Amino acid sequence: MGLAGCARSHPPVLLLTPQTRFGLGETYGPGIVSANARAMRYQIGMAAHVIVLRVTQDGIDQVRPGAGHDPTERPGMHGVSVPTNRRRDVTGLDPADFTSGPGSLSCVPVLDPNLNAKPDPTCVERVTASTASQPVAVARNGQLKVNEVGYWLLIVSDARTTPAELRVRLLGYESREEDEPEAATLLTIVQELPGLLVGGRTTSWAAYYVGFIEVHAAEH
Repeated sequence: MGLAGCARSHPPVLLLTPQTRFGLGETYGPGIVSANARAMRYQIGMAAHVIVLRVTQDGIDQVRPGAGHDPTERPGMHGVSVPTNRRRDVTGLDPADFTSGPGSLSCVPVLDPNLNAKPDPTCVERVTASTASQPVAVARNGQLKVNEVGYWLLIVSDARTTPAELRVRLLGYESREEDEPEAATLLTIVQELPGLLVGGRTTSWAAYYVGFIEVHAAEH
């Protein structure tokens, strides 16, 4: 009996960067705690006005505040997610706590700052070991077969930004980017947005971001 009919594909595997924090506020708490390509959890240590964005090659998703949502949040743990039109099971839906280092599936030491997925063989081996029977598919050129790339960006401050105001500011930024002769990298966008959205209105703010890469798992 042939084995052709037994071939199957595994769910995608998630790779995460460690959290990066910058800004002028020092008391806003640990920030992003866990994330995957479609959801993110964060913790703040004091009441603050919160902005959550998801930046991918498809654009900037305004996740929070959304329509009818109060931008002011109390201290504690909070969660956000973005809808998807199809189910996408991802290995490692609840990765390790970012406050103690990178997630357990992280290949950060061999990813460049712009999330270009060019791991060395030892990186692939580490991911394979972490995901047991779900090896990562690698193209002939040695690069991971990437499904989705992006960043979660969390901005906390004492400057209130309503959902409508945030949308206007984001539209203005996106329009400016379209007029630029060279498109900005995702990392550049993530690093610019906090200063543009709240930095000109307050000196008490902090921003946190985590990059994610969703890669194909190898077919058996």
